[in-house]
Amino acid sequence: MPNRFNVPSDPIYGQGKPADLSPGTILIADPFLNDPNFERTVLLLLHADAEEGHMGLVLNKRTGDGILPHHDAVTDFLAIRAGIDIMKAEQGLPTGLPLWRSGGPVETEEWFMLKLCYEPNDHAFSEINFIQLGDGDEEGVEGLLRHNALADPKDQDLLLFFAGYAGWTPGQLESELESKSWILYSGGFDWINHIHEPDLWAVLLKSMGGEHAMMASFPRHPILN
Repeated sequence: MPNRFNVPSDPIYGQGKPADLSPGTILIADPFLNDPNFERTVLLLLHADAEEGHMGLVLNKRTGDGILPHHDAVTDFLAIRAGIDIMKAEQGLPTGLPLWRSGGPVETEEWFMLKLCYEPNDHAFSEINFIQLGDGDEEGVEGLLRHNALADPKDQDLLLFFAGYAGWTPGQLESELESKSWILYSGGFDWINHIHEPDLWAVLLKSMGGEHAMMASFPRHPILN
């Protein structure tokens, strides 16, 4: 599997435009998408190929209790960040999604690290790295974690950790878009500012306004209401 994806600085986003499924595209699940793996999820596409299909990560789904990366340096890194969240909670400050999440239903026993290098002045990613943990680059991962922990907060890259990923066979995701299972996010790179929101799905829909903002308040199971 590729471990690095170059993201275009100006991917096509927006309503009324051709669906762009290039790396870096954000997809939001339709409110009535009836699939437990993707119900009310937000997806970041990382790989797109006409012959290989598509691959991406669910950004807003928690793992089960006690499920953590099997990598000592990563576990230590996450323990420090979790400790910070505990202190925030004790002070009554809001906390968001943890840095470790469920990336999708494929290879759920494997862990992957997503590194996002965002340039706020350019409103674009300079780099997106997708790395499989335990894939022979232990020193590189440890060095990256150490550098990020010591860097000034404004200079830190965003690091997230995922159990598994999401995948589609050639033509499958295009078909799901045509059937309106997914909504193409129109907010450019603004989603990065909300990546830790507990309800990322609703936040992004509301940010799009109009009918999409209304979708954010739809009940999960309208037939029961």
